[in-house]
Amino acid sequence: MLFGISMRPAGWALTLTAVALAVYLPFIAAHRAEAFLPPVLTAPAGVFISFLCVPFALCFLHDRHALSSDKLSIFFYVYKWCYLFAGVGALSYWGFVAGGMGSGVPVLGGLMTFVGLMVFYFSWRSDKRHEREAEGWEDRADAPLDDQTEAILAAAKARAARPARPTSMPLSLSETH
Repeated sequence: MLFGISMRPAGWALTLTAVALAVYLPFIAAHRAEAFLPPVLTAPAGVFISFLCVPFALCFLHDRHALSSDKLSIFFYVYKWCYLFAGVGALSYWGFVAGGMGSGVPVLGGLMTFVGLMVFYFSWRSDKRHEREAEGWEDRADAPLDDQTEAILAAAKARAARPARPTSMPLSLSETH
């Protein structure tokens, strides 16, 4: 168990590898894309691809419940923390240890930290909105029913559709002498 999440070691290895790649690969993709762009667009495209594309895409998928399976929700949970810690690490290392504000790296570390905080805020807000929507859902007339309730209702409708059969024959006055 790690972070309060129980998975097998192979599952953790796969999840942590996927998170590391999701944090690291956008920087490689941005570097490769800069070779095909004009010099004016290299910096904005690099920042957009490196720092914004994957977090925004994952937040969008989280909001649409595409990451609701067990392993994908764990991936998103771990990704949030790793992205935020990578931003704080870059900000603290290049801002304080290296002391080079001229390199621009502390600014990019600050951007990564800010985007990481926004991912946390967005996922929290999305979860709260989904909880509010789910609270009122049970009380609505068109709310989905569980399987057992559906079976009971179907059986009751089938009984109601059958004609009633009399339990005893009524007596008529003409038959008695």
